[in-house]
Amino acid sequence: MKRNVQSSKKRLKAKNYSSKKKSSKQKAKARKRKKRRLLRQLVREMSLSLFIVSVLILVVQQLTFSFPKMIGYSMVPEISHGDRMLVNKIGAVKRFQLIYYQDPESKEKSIRRVIGLPNERLKYHEDQLFINEVEIPERFLEKQVAQAKTSETVFTDNFYLEEVTGTSTVPKQQYFVLGDNRPYATDSRMFGFVKKKDIIGIVEMRVLPLR
Repeated sequence: MKRNVQSSKKRLKAKNYSSKKKSSKQKAKARKRKKRRLLRQLVREMSLSLFIVSVLILVVQQLTFSFPKMIGYSMVPEISHGDRMLVNKIGAVKRFQLIYYQDPESKEKSIRRVIGLPNERLKYHEDQLFINEVEIPERFLEKQVAQAKTSETVFTDNFYLEEVTGTSTVPKQQYFVLGDNRPYATDSRMFGFVKKKDIIGIVEMRVLPLR
């Protein structure tokens, strides 16, 4: 009788142990499934966040900045052919700033320096810029002008605004621009004024190549 009771107790203990072991395995599997589920959810949330941030950066970049490449040699030596520039699309246009604009007819984009502002008269005489009859120094061209003087020539040919554009003052909402490479640049002396609506932004700095 005692043997039967002891045997029954052993079987009961073994059964309980087996049940506990099975329950522990099930709990462990459940924890693993929960961890995997949480990990997948975390990955999805991080991917979505990364996508949203990327889209926002792209939108902000499109609205405020661009990184165009300079084509041509009209802005040498300030900017060389192939240089990559940082353009601020929300900056205000001021004299002597470099602007990035699009030609409304050819759709070509270029960089030139603003010389004349709306409602101004201007002329060049012996490498001196005059705005409304007041001499305005162009310090960014001092080296080139000095070299021209040693050769007994001028870096910027003499002209009056009316001679090259047909009007005595810069029209409203338009700008007179020149290339820094004055003897060879294609600029407002040839194609006229740049309209404000065609200006994409202000050139802030060279990005590439690093110098």
